[in-house]
Amino acid sequence: MNEGLFHQEPGSFRDRNNQVYMVDGRIVRGISSTARAHWEALKESSFYKKHSAAGRIVATREIAPDNLPSPFTEEQLWDCYLEHDRLPFISYVYEWCFGMLKDAALLHLDLMEGALREGLILKDASVFNIQFSGAREVFIDLPSFERYEAGMPWVGFRQFCQHFLYPLMLQSYKDISFKNWFKGNVDGITPKECNNILSFRDKFRKGVFSLVYLQSKLVDSMGNAKRSIVSEAQDSDFGKEIILANVKKLRKIICGLEWKPARSEWSDYTKTHSYDDTCFEQKCRFVSEAVAEKPLKLAWDIGCNTGHFSRILAKNSAYVVALDIDELSVQRLYESLRQEGTDNILPLVFDLTNPSPPLGWRCRERHALEQRGAPELVLCLALVHHLVITGNVPLREVIEWLASFRCAIVIEMLTKEDDMVRKLLLNRVDQYPEFTIDGFESLAAPYFTVKKKEEVMAGKRFLYHLLPRE
Repeated sequence: MNEGLFHQEPGSFRDRNNQVYMVDGRIVRGISSTARAHWEALKESSFYKKHSAAGRIVATREIAPDNLPSPFTEEQLWDCYLEHDRLPFISYVYEWCFGMLKDAALLHLDLMEGALREGLILKDASVFNIQFSGAREVFIDLPSFERYEAGMPWVGFRQFCQHFLYPLMLQSYKDISFKNWFKGNVDGITPKECNNILSFRDKFRKGVFSLVYLQSKLVDSMGNAKRSIVSEAQDSDFGKEIILANVKKLRKIICGLEWKPARSEWSDYTKTHSYDDTCFEQKCRFVSEAVAEKPLKLAWDIGCNTGHFSRILAKNSAYVVALDIDELSVQRLYESLRQEGTDNILPLVFDLTNPSPPLGWRCRERHALEQRGAPELVLCLALVHHLVITGNVPLREVIEWLASFRCAIVIEMLTKEDDMVRKLLLNRVDQYPEFTIDGFESLAAPYFTVKKKEEVMAGKRFLYHLLPRE
């Protein structure tokens, strides 16, 4: 069978009681008899129905095996099959702003508390169990819920700290971003690492002493442990009330964590960009006309900044992925999208010159951006000069990368007479002879036809609507 129609999801293999498959564009999960018993309890719980109806747990339904391809039925692969609604675009924690990770952490705690109150528990606390649909957090790993048995410990507690609490603490207290940390270690930040970074004064902040310092000492002492920590907990009167108290404590701490830098280089773009009102309106009109030509399933806005043009894209696109290198800009966009209730724009922190790599076992568990969905239109405004001059990426490489998508491109090209380009070149040797309008058009010609071209600032800025050559 064509792998594009039926294949195992390579990021779903660590839990032996379930496996996710792609089946002709559908998301199907096979679960074992053990996992099925937990699912039966979960689907009847009121907290599951509540959060599922609100979109905070991915919409899921059981499906009969005869509605699936023959590999499922012939080999009797699983005891039961579930189908999940497919999310428009997958993202990862190392692409989220601070607010996204914070909201994901609070979702996990809400689900943990709801589960405990109805005789269930979350057996792990992986940040990769949560996705975003627009600016709404969504829990996707239903087999993480298990029936709670008296004396069970919260096995996922340390993972919650490493994936949620410590990254949030470091960015809130020390302004250290968690994104590159997760790119280097998908297991997050260990208690010892967090403890070593926080200062003596930080130890007096709420929760730091017990949840960071003491945890780091506990991990050190466990190196010589003779018994399983799970066995120790089951032999004691651990009690779900203790876990609930811990959940409430964590929620209070996380709610109090904030990351609010005053400004960044691009966070005030709408107030400081070089366009006057007339030119800016012309630019908006150009983008609107390009987007209005046909409905789009997926569009990308690279260098989205405040999201002004992402919103224009969203008017005729089922889904927009809005990417920007500046985290404060993305944070503000995320907050505004949450307030508006906009559900078809996904804001992500993304550096094209240091992109998200394939990660995990055999580099297949986490995908590069291009592997997660092909755009039908890519918007690149006020971007090319930063890639070429600041990032030292050859203009030819930028155009070839855009051409690889085989889709429409709306792109802004600046000349060396533009004030921004002059500023970028001020302390650099000009080694960019191809960075001209003629150079751009010559390099783009083998890959694109020019549907439309407009000069928006005399001799300085030009907009292009490019279509891929057949």
